[in-house]
Amino acid sequence: MSYIRIANKAENVNRLYLEKLGLSTKRDDDLTIGQFGSGSKFAPIAALRNGWEWINVGEDDIGPYKMQYISMEEGGIDCIYYLYNDTELKSSSFTVDAGVLSWDSEFQIFREAFSNALDEFTSGGNSYSVDIVDEVKYEPGVFAVYLTAVPELLNIVDNFDKYFSIQRTEIAKFYNNSKIYDSSAGNARFFYKGVLVHTDDNTSRRSLFDYELNSVVLNEERRVRDNWDIYSKVAHCFALLSSTDDSHIDIASRLINNSHNAIWEWTIPSHYIDSYFVETEFSAFSVAWKNIHGDKIAVPTELMKYKAQFSLRDCEIVEIKSEILYKMLERIGVPCASSVLGDEIEYDFFELPAEKVDLYNRAKSIVTEFIPSFDYHVKEVKFFLPHGEQDCIYGVANMKTNEVYLSAVILDDLELLTSTLVHEYDHISTMYTDEESAFRGVADQHIGNLLVRLYDGGN
Repeated sequence: MSYIRIANKAENVNRLYLEKLGLSTKRDDDLTIGQFGSGSKFAPIAALRNGWEWINVGEDDIGPYKMQYISMEEGGIDCIYYLYNDTELKSSSFTVDAGVLSWDSEFQIFREAFSNALDEFTSGGNSYSVDIVDEVKYEPGVFAVYLTAVPELLNIVDNFDKYFSIQRTEIAKFYNNSKIYDSSAGNARFFYKGVLVHTDDNTSRRSLFDYELNSVVLNEERRVRDNWDIYSKVAHCFALLSSTDDSHIDIASRLINNSHNAIWEWTIPSHYIDSYFVETEFSAFSVAWKNIHGDKIAVPTELMKYKAQFSLRDCEIVEIKSEILYKMLERIGVPCASSVLGDEIEYDFFELPAEKVDLYNRAKSIVTEFIPSFDYHVKEVKFFLPHGEQDCIYGVANMKTNEVYLSAVILDDLELLTSTLVHEYDHISTMYTDEESAFRGVADQHIGNLLVRLYDGGN
């Protein structure tokens, strides 16, 4: 019979750590992935359910041992026994169904056998080996796990980089020790401490890259507990892509060039971009965009209806179908629809009809008589047709452009027109928002001035 032999240097491996549930030598070791103390018990039993052998060979204070897992019927229940050195049977508290609801795949079995060797490597630098052998034997100073060399497990050995990242060369590594690799299997794959801990199983999309996460919360099956953790870590990696690193620019370029494709990267919720991306010329995305599209404007699909407005501005545009990519580009300062069109995107502006001009001019005249500095602070007044939540808005102050927008719903009401012009002027002249308590004081001052002027006969 052939076996997959997974071995690492280890002078003393207490056999009780292989028997007792919850007992782990790695509980407080942050460099290791195996800290629960359950995998080394449930994985061998899972192998036994599949008809595969799992044999531990090592040495402890008692001496060398060869430990096998045996199923024996006891009172109508299939129970697990440990067979030591082919002669000594030791009962356990496990049945054959131990862990059956969560330990159910060949990768979990192989991963558990290999992770023990991997942990010795990552925490102590001890070497390991994975070989195909024909016999089980003891070697001093070495702990080894022998697994039946079935096709399901050999497939993992033959495609090692899909399941473990320790032999792979990253295309980007960040200060927090996160890494980005070329894709190994098409679907998105995520590693932690060198071990695959999550995959995206949606076959309708692929991933451009594999990812090594610098920290993540795992459950007892060594799988990622919450997907939000993955989204956050990967979004952070993208934010760290630097314009001074050619490999980083290449990653950003590949993401931009795949803006029309169904890839895992575009499933990241866009709000994660707000947490990490800031306007900067040092982002790899800025250089990548310039290299690919020059001075063209990034336009999301929902704003392609404004093609005419871009054409009037002599702007060439590029449609971006990915919401998260557009958000990235917008946040780092790449020319985007929002920066070019401004509030034309949000507001449906129109020319003031002739029949409304006299009433508006009268309101404007009243305001400028009361506030002579109105035209100095307010550069332009525009009019918009409200939609949706805008129905309850009378006016808007654009404090970046010093423009006032008036809603069509107040164009027949002299009092509302006048008060709204004053209200929005106050925003622009003071830069206070409605939420700031000082803004109320500005309105009170206007009221006081008006009352005094009325009392003094308009002087």
